[in-house]
Amino acid sequence: MTQGWTLTPSPRHDTTRRARQASSAYGPVLGEPFPPGFAGDFSAIRLPAARLWAFGAGAIGLRVSKAIDRSSVVGFRLEYDEQRGAWRIAGSGTDGRAPLRATILQIGLTHLF
Repeated sequence: MTQGWTLTPSPRHDTTRRARQASSAYGPVLGEPFPPGFAGDFSAIRLPAARLWAFGAGAIGLRVSKAIDRSSVVGFRLEYDEQRGAWRIAGSGTDGRAPLRATILQIGLTHLF
């Protein structure tokens, strides 16, 4: 673009997400909340698994930025992200899960000192 404007597309496909085993207690140091069915065994601290299913992900985005002066840039980025079990290429994804969809809007200001 011209006169300090920049247009940047950002397509992405991610196939590296594998399912992880679910864990149980958070432990006395990390505190509540405790998982359902927790019986109060604080003998070990275990971290909760954030990823319980295998999936592939894709995103498409567009960033528009404008140079205000030589050291300042303002930018806007809009991205659509989706994750599906069927999109996993390396191995099989988890069936029976609804797709996870997100639309993300970012507004930023960059200044070089």
